[in-house]
Amino acid sequence: MTPANRWINRGRIENAEESMAAGSAKPFGGTIGKTVAGSKPWWPQTPKPPQGAPNILIVLFDDVGFSDFGCYGSAIKTPTIDKLAAEGLRYSGFHTTAMCSTTRAALLTGRNHHSVGVGCLANFDSGYPGYRGKIAREAGTLAEMLRPHGYRNYMVGKWHVTPLTESGATGPFDGWPLGRGFDRFYGFMDAETDQYAPELVRDNTPVDPPGSFATGYHLTSDLVDQGIRYIADHVGDNEKAPWLMWLAFGACHAPHQAPSDLIRKYDTLFADGWDADCWYDMRRFLEQLSPQERRDSRSFDRMAARGVAPEVTFAHRCSDRAVSFLDRFGREQDFLLVVSYDEPHDPSICPEPYASMYMLGLQVLLAGAAWARAAQTRRRGPRGDAVAAALGMARDAARRRLGGAAKAR
Repeated sequence: MTPANRWINRGRIENAEESMAAGSAKPFGGTIGKTVAGSKPWWPQTPKPPQGAPNILIVLFDDVGFSDFGCYGSAIKTPTIDKLAAEGLRYSGFHTTAMCSTTRAALLTGRNHHSVGVGCLANFDSGYPGYRGKIAREAGTLAEMLRPHGYRNYMVGKWHVTPLTESGATGPFDGWPLGRGFDRFYGFMDAETDQYAPELVRDNTPVDPPGSFATGYHLTSDLVDQGIRYIADHVGDNEKAPWLMWLAFGACHAPHQAPSDLIRKYDTLFADGWDADCWYDMRRFLEQLSPQERRDSRSFDRMAARGVAPEVTFAHRCSDRAVSFLDRFGREQDFLLVVSYDEPHDPSICPEPYASMYMLGLQVLLAGAAWARAAQTRRRGPRGDAVAAALGMARDAARRRLGGAAKAR
C-alpha cells in the first residue's frame, strides 16, 4: 500500500478531498467514499462572461502622434483607421506620460504610472517603490481584471514593463505577460528590436524569428500573423468566450525599418523638408478640431518622412489585415476596437515646441458604433470596478458624441 493510500484509509478523507481540488480556489465539493457507488464527483465552476461581453482589440502604435493618421489631417495614408474613426469616436485631449514603459503601465492598469512602480523606463530597477520598472502585484492589469469574467487574453508585440535584469531566458517570469493575466504572448520584451532580426519570445521562451530580411521577413507583419492565428484558434476552439487582443507594434520606435518601396513613395511627398510639412500638417490638423479642441491643442510634432511615414503606412496595412479578418466574424456585434499610441516622437529629433505634443497624447481614437451596445453591460467582480467604470464612460461618451447612431439597438 502506498503512503497516499494509507493516509486516506486512516480516515483523513476531508484532507484528501481538499488535496484533490488542485487548480480550484474552493475545496473539493463532491464526496469520496470507499467505493465508486458511495462517491460523488465534482467539477469547479468556470467563469461565465456577462451577456454581451465584447471582444476587445487594442492596437497600440509606438512613438507616433496625431500628425501620423489621416483622420487628423496627415498626408500619411491610413484609410482603414480613417474609416474606423468616421464610424466611431475620435479623441484629441488625452495624455501620455511621454515614455514607452510609463504609458504602457498606465494603459495596462488604468492607474498613475508612479503608483504602480513604473515611474520611468522599465529598463532599470532604481530600488524605490515608484521606479521598479515592473508593474506592482497589487496593481491589476486589464487582462487580470477581465479573466474572472471569462475572457481569454492574448498579446503580441512590445511589452517593455519588465526590467532588463528580469527579461532574460531564466526570468523570473512573474512580471512577463503570462504572469500578468495574458494567456498567450508573442513579441519582444525590451523597448526596441530589429524589425528584420527581432529578439522574440513566445509565451515564456525565447525563439528565433521565422524569417530574415533576405526572405522578406518583417516583424510588423509577423505580429499581425500571430495575432490572427491566436484569434482563429480561439474562435475554432471556444467561440463563445470573449477575448482581449493587445496588439502593440514596434513601429514607429527606432530602428526605423520599413519596406524600401514605401520609403521611396514618400520621398517626393516630403520633398520640402520636415519643417515645411510640420506646419502645413498643423494647419490641417487644427481644421479638424472644434474651437474648444483648438484652444486645448498645444503644439504639433512630426518626424522625418523617411522614418515614420513608411512605418506608419506599413503598420496600417498590416492592421488592415487584422480588421479584415475580424470582419469575417461579425466585428460590429459586441466588439470594441481601440487605436492609440504610447508617446509622441523622440524629443531629440523633434525640437520644442513640437515635442510638447505629449500634453495631448494617449488618444483613444476609435471604436465601432457597437462600443455603446457593448458598454451597457457593466462588469463587476474582483478588481473589476475599473472595467465597469471604463465601460460606463464608453457608453456615456458614445451617446454624447455619436447620438442615435451609437445608441443601443
